[in-house]
Amino acid sequence: MSFNNKLRDVLSELGLRHILGALLVYLVLATIWLSYLRQPRCPKHLPHVGHDPHGWLSPFRGFRKRTQWIAEGYEKYSKRNRTFIIPCTPGSPNELVLPRSQLTWLVSQPDSVISTAAAHYKHLDGDYAFHDRSVLGDAYHEHVVHKSLLRNVNAMLPDLWDEIGIMLDEKLGDEPAAWRDVNIFDVLFQFFPRITNMVFVGRPLCRDPEYLKGTSGFAIGVAMCMWVKSFTPAALRPIVAPLAALPNWINWRRTAKFTLPVVKQRLADMERKRREPDWEWQPPNDFWTWFIRTAVDEGKPRYLDPVRMTRRLMPLNFASIHTSSLTGLGVVLDLAGSDPKKGYLEGIREEAARVLREHGNLCSKEALAKLYRADSAVRESIRLSNFAQLLVHKLVVAPEGITNEAEGWHAPKGTFLCMPIGCVHHDEDIYDSPWEYDAFRFSREREEYEARSDGEKKVEDSLKFKQGSIVTTGDSYMTFGHGKHACPGRFLVAHVLKMMLAYMVLNYEIEPLRPRPANKWMGMVMVPPVRTVVRFRRREKQVF
Repeated sequence: MSFNNKLRDVLSELGLRHILGALLVYLVLATIWLSYLRQPRCPKHLPHVGHDPHGWLSPFRGFRKRTQWIAEGYEKYSKRNRTFIIPCTPGSPNELVLPRSQLTWLVSQPDSVISTAAAHYKHLDGDYAFHDRSVLGDAYHEHVVHKSLLRNVNAMLPDLWDEIGIMLDEKLGDEPAAWRDVNIFDVLFQFFPRITNMVFVGRPLCRDPEYLKGTSGFAIGVAMCMWVKSFTPAALRPIVAPLAALPNWINWRRTAKFTLPVVKQRLADMERKRREPDWEWQPPNDFWTWFIRTAVDEGKPRYLDPVRMTRRLMPLNFASIHTSSLTGLGVVLDLAGSDPKKGYLEGIREEAARVLREHGNLCSKEALAKLYRADSAVRESIRLSNFAQLLVHKLVVAPEGITNEAEGWHAPKGTFLCMPIGCVHHDEDIYDSPWEYDAFRFSREREEYEARSDGEKKVEDSLKFKQGSIVTTGDSYMTFGHGKHACPGRFLVAHVLKMMLAYMVLNYEIEPLRPRPANKWMGMVMVPPVRTVVRFRRREKQVF
């Protein structure tokens, strides 16, 4: 019998399922091994935590121990100004965790050497999750937000205040009555898409249920793609990743049905206005106008493709919906879960009512700046319940790599660098009682300062207190990143969260929630208690 006949007989006896099973096992093992071989080699003399530096299966063994490993590395090395190495998820390169003393060095490096955008592209699965690699590969939409949001958002505050009130009345009840049970995360996951899309697309589209369903669905879909990517061998990703990203394409199509006609009309109207300055039409103050104006002013008409413009809105929705909803959830749970004797809710209510009397509104830059307690309550919640253990991610993109002169190590191209944000935010050498929620941690000294006479106030003290606001980043508070690539949307988020909190406490009672449901961790990602129900009751004395 020939060799071919023998092989055919063996294969027929094995059966198709055995062959496919063996092939799958081979692909998985080969992918893991190849990805290990192709990983950029971390500096040999840097300490590893959690495993033998040559143990390439450690990411599998230690998935649930990573927060413990980071805490160990922080105590042993970060607090001694040393970098350490943490194993990443299966098939991904290890990460270099820098001490906070090197934050300035990290964020001051040129984008051509280490890149925030490239790190985001990797983490967000830019090859597949957005169905257009150029959306994250060339994130012009982020440039537009950096350039335009802060200078335009103040004019939007009155409309945002109105929309916040309408939305909260719908979800929490607009007539004084008995207590209402509210799944607060469900409310916020509907609240923030509507509020942020007031800025992106304006009314009436920000209220359209089908459009909002598409934006929320896309945000969930990207998170799912990230999760699938973490556990899919590289050889299988060209098959698995497009399937995982299919809902994203469906949800983009659902939103583009609304946004594409708007974009085309806006392009036509702004071109006509350019040619006919006397035409009685003014472009709305929203993202589309900023985007078109920026691209025209910078001489970059290639960015004005209508279809791609609608795609560029999706990563903005993803970023704003997830982070804002989780932050809002944390704020409400932290305040409701605090001991009522501490008077946090009453203190925020008293401050909001006082500022309202002084300014006649709570939707101006000047009035919002006076909400010291609300600002502190939000910042403290962000500090306590950080979304991830590691942030401020950078990817080495320079072909020659980068050398850290402070410690003498060299990182090759493809190395991830990051900061141990979770440990920093809970370091007792930085914060007193770091695991305790102290809503007025950042406002007490500021209020004492503001109570002084003009002659007693010092300029340096004023500058110090301004560094304690929600939007101020630094080596002890890094949720929004730091430096020129710090989150540009944090100013909008800060305004919205303070207005939401002020409206909520002025118009509603919140029943104490004891104890506060705990957050959980999956790897290095925080999983909040999204099923928690909080009870609200409309106050007799209402503020509109």
